[in-house]
Amino acid sequence: EIPLNPCQNKIKDNRSIFPIESCYIGMLNLVQTDIYRDLGEVFVEIINVSTGEISCDSFDSAAQPQTFIQISGTPGLYQVTYITENGDVYEGNFNIK
Repeated sequence: EIPLNPCQNKIKDNRSIFPIESCYIGMLNLVQTDIYRDLGEVFVEIINVSTGEISCDSFDSAAQPQTFIQISGTPGLYQVTYITENGDVYEGNFNIK
């Protein structure tokens, strides 16, 4: 699991369920995203901070509440950023060794 932190949220939400869950699946070099309520269009950017490699995607969370993004799996520190349609930003980091 990739721990995410809200970074720039316009709407304060006290719901107990975090709206986005992110997980790295090492055997397949995939980042899995699960959306737990309609956040509209969601833009995802995954950067290997060590190499500069970037993978990105966008999707409609109402029509596609789960998505997978392929990454190279090159060792390094990765930063995952989610930007929702209303401008909320969630970020997390993970390492591949």
